[in-house]
Amino acid sequence: MSMVRKIENISKVSMPVQIDEQTVVYIQPGEKMENTQVLNLDNIKPYTKVELDLSEVKPVNERKKTKLYD
Repeated sequence: MSMVRKIENISKVSMPVQIDEQTVVYIQPGEKMENTQVLNLDNIKPYTKVELDLSEVKPVNERKKTKLYD
């Protein structure tokens, strides 16, 4: 399961997007979906343009450095 900010169908056929175990939504060519989870992203990724939602990833604070004395 992947959280996506935006997924756009860049193929010429409708694309099945599985958003949970029982629900599949078909998006038409050029159509977009926003802020959803996608279970079958690996299968449809070559035919779509995807912006992943990385809000769960914590940013790295590079300013705080620790000196190590060996």
